Amino acid sequence: MALVPCPLCGKEISEYAVSCPGCGEPIPHYALLVLDDREDWFVLLTYVSEWKGCTREEAEQWICAPCVLRRGMTWAEAQEAALDLSGCTVQILPEEEADQLCQTALLRRTRKQEEKPHPLTFWETVKAVMLGGFLLWLILMLLGGLFFG
Repeated sequence: MALVPCPLCGKEISEYAVSCPGCGEPIPHYALLVLDDREDWFVLLTYVSEWKGCTREEAEQWICAPCVLRRGMTWAEAQEAALDLSGCTVQILPEEEADQLCQTALLRRTRKQEEKPHPLTFWETVKAVMLGGFLLWLILMLLGGLFFG
């Protein structure tokens, strides 16, 4: 049994404790966060499918790094789960921090998708070609008037 520090008073307490026996501070629940989903995809899918009780194809929908795989764990449970995923880049964080990190990453991903330029539609392409042709004709007419007029 390992000892972990109380987040409030710093006293060493059991990793399985629900609250600190010294100050009564509730011990935070931890979350297992996947930081990179490309490292060992097979191990990650196996873990998620066993934990969720689903197929590997369904488990793929849960994984988009960074993402919280599990929450509500004690420190010891989180460490054990991290060992099961030894081929993947995972991090154990208090639930609130893990949720904030994932929300920030989701916002970044959403902004990047919004920033991508969309391709022109058919009619936008027709307008652009017609405008380009008109401008070319106008330039040629002006140049022709300067040299031949």
